[in-house]
Amino acid sequence: MGQDVIATPSAVPPAATDTEPAVYGRQSPAERWEIDRGGSSLTFTLRQMLVQQVSGSFGSWGGTLFLDRRQPSLSRMTLWVDLDSVDTESMERDTHLCSAEFFDVARYPRATFESTEVKIGDRAIVVRGRLRLHGIVQHVELSITPMAMPENATIGQRETFDMSAALNRQAFGLRWNERKIELVEAVVGDQIHLNARVEMVRAIDQSLLASS
Repeated sequence: MGQDVIATPSAVPPAATDTEPAVYGRQSPAERWEIDRGGSSLTFTLRQMLVQQVSGSFGSWGGTLFLDRRQPSLSRMTLWVDLDSVDTESMERDTHLCSAEFFDVARYPRATFESTEVKIGDRAIVVRGRLRLHGIVQHVELSITPMAMPENATIGQRETFDMSAALNRQAFGLRWNERKIELVEAVVGDQIHLNARVEMVRAIDQSLLASS
């Protein structure tokens, strides 16, 4: 495993583990939501050769959301993606993406995200946090739109969310761009657009019930 580089260091509270309902060291009556990968999808698009748009998906990923409606600032979210599960419907391209020239999955097999700030609005949830990708940590922002979000959820209830984010691959050291077309270097675009349809299942942690 390669050593991580903190690209934009800042003082942030340590994230609690998924097995503890404590948020930044404090007890919170949070709702725990787990991603159901069977009903969810994580896709991405980027521009290639100036005009062609390449799309793909990841087959192995997941995450947890602790949602505190009374004190949204105490909410937190974690995500993970196994980069070798990339699928662009081209075996040659997928092999190249996993190679040392791009994701370098032999050294950095997984991308992870840990939230540092959650803001809940009337129509959307904005989650800011640290994304660790290719051995580099950058602060990114996720926009999450709940498709259904009742005030009084019940055990085992499912909810669907749309999630989106934009990343600059250069910021994470993904600088491969060897070819040139008529002296134009931008063969692969820098902006990667992530989109996810996330189906989540609410679970009740008995320790949360005991502390409420």
